[in-house]
Amino acid sequence: MGPGSTTVAPERVTGKRLRSLAATVADIVRARSQLFSCELQEELQRRGQLLALIMLAGACLHAALFALTVLLVVIFWDTYRIEVICVACGIYLAGGIALGLLARAQLAQSAQPFAASLRELRRDLAAFGGSP
Repeated sequence: MGPGSTTVAPERVTGKRLRSLAATVADIVRARSQLFSCELQEELQRRGQLLALIMLAGACLHAALFALTVLLVVIFWDTYRIEVICVACGIYLAGGIALGLLARAQLAQSAQPFAASLRELRRDLAAFGGSP
């Protein structure tokens, strides 16, 4: 080292690098948390709308089935009222079972919530040398 040359202490360089790394990690955490928050809001909104639609559809179908059942019982009151009630109950039971199975299948096929956030976290772990 000659006169007039400037040297930077290793502690300063290491400190700057650590601050830079900490800022990078903070930015990554902030971006991931914003993504997670956005996905959470979208998922809650979607589930709320779906629940409202299901409830309205169920109420309408329930009223229609009740009215149809009463109509059929009134029409066949003198001849086949017991049979009509039994057939209506069997149809409702079969429909309920079929719809329950359909709902279960759709829940099994639904996309994993927060898939984008999890994918980004795996990518970050891989970039930092961790195992995904």
